[in-house]
Amino acid sequence: VSGASDGPVKAELKESLMVAGETLLDAGTVLVGTGNSGNERLMIRFRKAIFKDGSVAAVNAQSADASDKIAGLK
Repeated sequence: VSGASDGPVKAELKESLMVAGETLLDAGTVLVGTGNSGNERLMIRFRKAIFKDGSVAAVNAQSADASDKIAGLK
């Protein structure tokens, strides 16, 4: 949604986040965190989830590239 290579980042999930068949976060959830670029990857550490109903929860998550499953975005 917004953000740059270094600083605040806001991202909206376009698809639900699922692990082992269990939905952890629904599509439309907004994640808020901080980005840090380096070594050809953008590392984003997410600290807050804002749900569609407006409620907020603390999270501890990191971005990963779907193409290679490695931490950080290409």
